[in-house]
Amino acid sequence: MTAYYDASGRIQFINKLFADWLDKPREEIVGRTMAEVIGENNWVHRKPMFEAGLKGERQFFVAELDHDTRGMLVAQTEYIPWVRPDGTVQGLVVVVQDVTEQRVAERALKESEARFKRIANSAPALMWVTRLDRVRDFVNDHYVAYVVGPNGSREEARTVDWRLRIHPDDHDRIVGDSLAGE
Repeated sequence: MTAYYDASGRIQFINKLFADWLDKPREEIVGRTMAEVIGENNWVHRKPMFEAGLKGERQFFVAELDHDTRGMLVAQTEYIPWVRPDGTVQGLVVVVQDVTEQRVAERALKESEARFKRIANSAPALMWVTRLDRVRDFVNDHYVAYVVGPNGSREEARTVDWRLRIHPDDHDRIVGDSLAGE
């Protein structure tokens, strides 16, 4: 979605995709300010970046937009100064991408990870997650207590080389089974 604002902050161009996203005909948008189009509450968060853009500083940010008809949306926005050869800023090119779905997915993933950690920490068993590079990403409370003792840290338990704690008679077999995924 793209738009162009002149140096006075008025929209001189907005593409159809952007106007449709705002649920407004382009004829109602062109010639108006951002505050008039998106409302004062949404404008107040964008105003400092907009003003910096008009001073020639390229701006990139992600912010929520309380949309009149679709509720809370999340937009990734870039303000690109349109600079004349003499160095004065003529206006701003605005590029917007709706990232609401990505933000919802990120939030759901974080909630899922937190739920997993709560469950894993309440389980009466040693539990850990190992990444593909064989580094432990997560260890539960029982793992920490078993590997480094009740006063040990989670980081210490996560990074301890467990192979050094295997009895020499069992070492090669257990490491071999581990590498084979058994």
